Amino acid sequence: MKPKPLKIRSVTIGGGKPAFKGYQVRDKIYQHTLCVSVNEEVVHGIPSRRVLKEGDIVGLDIGVVVDGYYGDAAITVPAGAVSPGMPVARCSNLAP
Repeated sequence: MKPKPLKIRSVTIGGGKPAFKGYQVRDKIYQHTLCVSVNEEVVHGIPSRRVLKEGDIVGLDIGVVVDGYYGDAAITVPAGAVSPGMPVARCSNLAP
């Protein structure tokens, strides 16, 4: 699949700041606004130039700070079409 650029401008509307960008653990500083995990990668993955394939499962996580309050939202979405017979679709359908 040809990647589409993703621009996150809404974070700064109303005075918000990215909560993850600049977050430091020991000598590592996170340089991104969004966390991206693909397929079997653990949550809070680092975005890359990886080209997604049809059927990849993508986890997106974003955090915003507004007036000292932190908000965080995450969603998991398929890349392209996902048929009901794919393993992740079967598991999702079994969830209560």
